Amino acid sequence: MSNNTADRLFSRVNMNREIIPFDFPIYTPSDGSPPVIVPAGDYTWTDAFVGLRTGEHRPVALFLGASTGEYYDGENTLVRANATWRPSPNFSLNVGYQVNDVSLPGGDFVVRLSSMTLQYVFSSTLSWVNLIQYDNFSETIGFNSRLHWIPEAGREGFIVLNHSVADRDKNDSFHSTGADLAVKFNYTWRF
Repeated sequence: MSNNTADRLFSRVNMNREIIPFDFPIYTPSDGSPPVIVPAGDYTWTDAFVGLRTGEHRPVALFLGASTGEYYDGENTLVRANATWRPSPNFSLNVGYQVNDVSLPGGDFVVRLSSMTLQYVFSSTLSWVNLIQYDNFSETIGFNSRLHWIPEAGREGFIVLNHSVADRDKNDSFHSTGADLAVKFNYTWRF
């Protein structure tokens, strides 16, 4: 359902099926207790989702969504929220937060994901996008920065920087786990 200002309220029911050929650890607690295992098997489950999205034409656009239902042989509740601020056609800032509350026979866990995306469009041929993301599951903060240049149709170049830091020993002390810089250029030949 949507109105004439492009605000939308929507819902859906998902029916899922997944065949797991072997036991796998879906969550490993940081306190050293045994991992939560999903046993091998044929799983079917149903969940329901409801969401609200405001029109993207506004300076501030919001998305709120929640789902709940079965998950493998347990239950999962998911809540998501995103806010996007566009003070001009060239600049946007998106902040997001997601919580997954999972309850399985082998144990319960909560995964939280936070993200922030900053985008600046210099012109129709040059843009810069930056993403920072953190999750409590891996205790990792990831940073991705991408400069995208399109000098003409069929040609585009990228400069991409990725860097991540992690708190492997869960003592609130983050250390670099990897960084890379890539330069790419694509050229399309038309025959």
